[in-house]
Order: sequence, then structure tokens, then C-alpha cells
Amino acid sequence: MSTVDSNPTSWHSPDGTMDQLSPSPQGIVDNQLLVTTPENIAFHYQVAGPFRRATAFILDILISQIAYWGLAIGVMLVFTLYLIPLTGGPATGWAASLFGILAGMVMVGAFVVTWFYGAVTETYFNGQSFGKMLTNLRVLCTNGNSINGTQATLRNFFRLLDAWPGISLGF
Repeated sequence: MSTVDSNPTSWHSPDGTMDQLSPSPQGIVDNQLLVTTPENIAFHYQVAGPFRRATAFILDILISQIAYWGLAIGVMLVFTLYLIPLTGGPATGWAASLFGILAGMVMVGAFVVTWFYGAVTETYFNGQSFGKMLTNLRVLCTNGNSINGTQATLRNFFRLLDAWPGISLGF
């Protein structure tokens, strides 16, 4: 799997020749990915660099967290403005129980958004999260197909593990 620009830069022309495709010389690392379909059509994709990926990642974090915490704060406001007066005020046991349940739901929601935002969006939006859509990136398999749900989930799970600096190897 790799993250690539979503626009192919070359293909087989109708006369059977390949336009703008040339293999790279041995020993030279390039950022091009050549994908040939079963119909013998070749697509040449440019693999995204670290700065474009970082921009998409930061946008994804901002979009997911702003949307989630906006919703969570809205639910908390509804709770404090409407549900507490209905239960008899903040001093009653009902209000404390509801607040505890709501706080638990907020924490579970933060976990779900953090761990599954990337997997769900990449699965259902053709290999793109909202940050990737804004930066014109897309995740593909090495054969040029879109990734499936299992690949998106594993990919995002390991991304979070890579970003976890607190893991001690115990040496």
C-alpha cells in the first residue's frame, strides 16, 4: 500500500504505445509507481512525499478532533442546560449519575474517533480521508486498486503504534 497522487500522469495510448512511461535506471530511487491493469493499461502514479503526507495527517487530526469535541461540548451543554433542571438540579443523585454516564460516553467517543476515523474514512471514501481529499492524496494497493477495510484498519492501527513514543522495549 502506498499513498499516491490521485491523478495518473500517463497511460497506454490507443495505438498501444505507452505515453510518458519509462523505467527508472537501476540504483536510482524515484517516487513513481507504475501499475499495469489486467487489461494491459499502465498508470504512472507519483508517490507522495513526507511533507504532503504530514499535511494530510495534520488536517485529519484537526478535522476529526474539532468535529468530535464540538459535538461533545454541544452534548455537555444540552445536558447542563436542559437535563439537569429536569432531574431536580445539580444536587440530586440523578444529575451526578447522568453526568458520570455522559463523561464515560465522551471518553469512549474520543477513543473511537482516535482509533477508527482513518480506517472508516479510507474504507468508505476510496482510500481517502478528509485530509487526503484536501491534499489530493489517495491510498492504493501496490496493484493500483483501492484498499479494503482490513487494509485500512491495519494501516491506521500501526500508524497509531508508530506515533506512540511511550513504548519501552525493556532492554
